[in-house]
Amino acid sequence: MLVFVLVAGFATHSECAVRSTASTSPQQAVKESPDSPAGVVRRFLLAMAKRDLTELEEVALPDADLSLLVKNDAVSDAQLEEIGAIQFSFLHLGDEVAVPTSKGPESVVMDKNRINENRQQLTYKGNPIPFDVVRTEGRWKVNPRPLIAARKAAAAILELPDWSVDESETTSLAQPFKLVGYQFQPPAGFRFIKSGKPEDQVNVSYWAGKIREDKSYPLLLVSILTTPDDGAQYTIDRAIKETLDTYVKGHEAASSTPTERGVINGSQFVRATWEGVVPAGAQNGMAGRRMHAIVYITIQGQQIIQIVCLDAAPHHPEALEQAHLAASTFRVSRRDAAKW
Repeated sequence: MLVFVLVAGFATHSECAVRSTASTSPQQAVKESPDSPAGVVRRFLLAMAKRDLTELEEVALPDADLSLLVKNDAVSDAQLEEIGAIQFSFLHLGDEVAVPTSKGPESVVMDKNRINENRQQLTYKGNPIPFDVVRTEGRWKVNPRPLIAARKAAAAILELPDWSVDESETTSLAQPFKLVGYQFQPPAGFRFIKSGKPEDQVNVSYWAGKIREDKSYPLLLVSILTTPDDGAQYTIDRAIKETLDTYVKGHEAASSTPTERGVINGSQFVRATWEGVVPAGAQNGMAGRRMHAIVYITIQGQQIIQIVCLDAAPHHPEALEQAHLAASTFRVSRRDAAKW
């Protein structure tokens, strides 16, 4: 949809989902004049589509980066008509909105700071980001900052390498496995062991490769950690640092590689590898064995998803190669993947 791309700057798996606690549905159509909140938003969208910076400055709050919103491809008359046909609706106090960000959907509750006589929030069906409209000096203006941030986030993602794989490259993998709103394809030679419960704060699923004569075997795990709050303190960099530190501290002569960034099916990931010697006292005859592992991490709203594969030297190259391939099939499988 044209408007979707204009607003978000790129295609993503999520839209602005609204949970309404108001008695009046937020999808009720609103009255509109050119200078009303809805009229100003429509003019704002048309100015973006037409790449009309002068009109955009007329209907938007001042912002040094406003010109970023007119850097898009030219649109057709039919696409302009699409904007003209949008049915806007107001959000209400208490509405909870899932706003897509570079790290996944994040929840925002509409309170009196966001909705009052001088500030309104508008949306429409399929809209990825609510429009924040502010009355200043007696005129309604669109706050462009959230859209500018979305454009910048989109540009940052587009600059990252794409680690996604084509279906033709997944012949050595099993069928997609569903993981509470997500899915990925484990290696076909790995046996599924168990999964946690969807309601668990930490939900871990395990797969294991064949046991070898030396008692070693590759282990693949996917963990979904639901943070107790909005997860704002958990950046993707902090998440992988803490994960690598935990593994490295638990092994002798251990080290990890620098973090890499990439995108898998629209989700931003970080990844790294680590290796270390299993300390004395370990069970199953693994003490003294050198382990190698890969770690992939993405953040989707309140959830931190971690994909890890471990294997013992000298067998590890094949298993880790298959794990890299499996991680590259990760995707969000439904819009409400992130919990409220």
